[in-house]
Amino acid sequence: MYRRFRFIPWLTLAAFWVFILAPPALAEASLGRVADLVGKVTVTRGWSTTDLAKGDPVYDGDVVEASRNSSAELVIGSGHHVKVKAGTKLRVSPLGSSYEVHTFYGSVLAAVVSSGEDARGFRVSTPTASGAVRGTLFTAEVAEDGATTFRVLYGELAASDAAGTVEVALGAQTKTSIAVGGTPAAVAALTSAEIAELEAWAGELLSLGGVSAAESALETLTAGVGEGGAGGAATFPWVLVGAVGAVAATAAIVYLTAEPGDTDEGSTIDIDVHW
Repeated sequence: MYRRFRFIPWLTLAAFWVFILAPPALAEASLGRVADLVGKVTVTRGWSTTDLAKGDPVYDGDVVEASRNSSAELVIGSGHHVKVKAGTKLRVSPLGSSYEVHTFYGSVLAAVVSSGEDARGFRVSTPTASGAVRGTLFTAEVAEDGATTFRVLYGELAASDAAGTVEVALGAQTKTSIAVGGTPAAVAALTSAEIAELEAWAGELLSLGGVSAAESALETLTAGVGEGGAGGAATFPWVLVGAVGAVAATAAIVYLTAEPGDTDEGSTIDIDVHW
């Protein structure tokens, strides 16, 4: 009898650790999967860090890190693609109606597809700025000093300081920078090298979901919205919702770069595009 009661605590303790260390699949569905992988890419899940492989699931809160000379491509939800470059660390998680990609450092390209099956998207903000999506492809880069640079290849973007006190409208092939505690600099044109860089990095994702159709819709809807069109620019995202519904399965492609900052976790970029 004594041995029987002595065994039960050990059995209870073992069951406890099985519950604690059990994979997330026992408690929740995955957010996505690893579509492609080169080199060494790890995932930290809870207290455990393991190597990822092609086809592995990605769960809420997973921290993915690509080592030197390594890369990965994740597919989130119903077809949102996230390309992860070497030297990048990020965390994937849902929040309300959005998928959030928290980029601690490195470079990420996100292609967000409106498929009609999954309404979740991505929101873009940095420690010093925010960008309201009014287009299809742009970059957000956070430098070591905390400054943010937005570059737009196609479509439009409304860039503002963190407090939202000053906003500038970026059109196709333009850029602006926002320093810590500052406001957006004057809008300037992208160089030919910058345009080539963005097109090369987006690659085959440029055709994912029909970027050309989305660009055409944007050109039509933004006609007449210029320097004096502040009112039209302010309501443009709501007009875009209808346009995306009219051009089936359009896409938003987002490229962002973050470098380690002064905080423990480094600079973070969250992405959220609402269709």
